[in-house]
Amino acid sequence: EELDEPNQTGPVEPSSKKVRSEEPSSSALADADESNDADKKTNLKIEKKRPEHTVVVGKLEYPAHPFTVNVSNLSAETEDMDLVDAFAKCGAIVHARILREKHHGPRHIKAKSKGVGLIQFEERESAEKALALDDEIGLHEKLIKVRRSHMPAVSKVPPGM
Repeated sequence: EELDEPNQTGPVEPSSKKVRSEEPSSSALADADESNDADKKTNLKIEKKRPEHTVVVGKLEYPAHPFTVNVSNLSAETEDMDLVDAFAKCGAIVHARILREKHHGPRHIKAKSKGVGLIQFEERESAEKALALDDEIGLHEKLIKVRRSHMPAVSKVPPGM
């Protein structure tokens, strides 16, 4: 009785080979794929849009943030509002801040300034006007360097600004 039962690990019977030959051949499948490819519009070579401006930090190159400028050579007495007052003539400012050292003391005492600040404008044209003021504008008896920035002055802009 064991010999009459089909052996599942044994050789394949010829009837199963006929079933396989009824499947479409690989060339028939290739023809069908080509007709489907003609219907689909695929572009495998998508050109990556290169940023208009880049900022080099060390050996790395970052895309410049279109609305933010980096101001440096600031004096230790310069405050955030001093930046707003100095660059308000360029256009509407979303946010301005001075980068400071880490502070571990009491909260009412401000941390030491790093001499660098970020100003984020509402429009690209305003940022371009600010870039034109490089070495032309001064605060607290120091000429300010103005460059493009790769990071925004504020991470999230509240709605309506």
